[in-house]
Amino acid sequence: MTFTAPPQARCGRSPVARTGRTPTADPAVLSMLVDDLAPRLATAHLAAHGEKTPHP
Repeated sequence: MTFTAPPQARCGRSPVARTGRTPTADPAVLSMLVDDLAPRLATAHLAAHGEKTPHP
């Protein structure tokens, strides 16, 4: 299975890649990662793998 990001998501990869290679404590970058990128990744993961079921 191949995941193809929508165009609006692809434009945000460069800052993410830069942050991965050169970590930062810049609040604006961290906010972008947590507030903007994380929900998109969670949605993509849920679409690909489905909702996790609780263990008994």
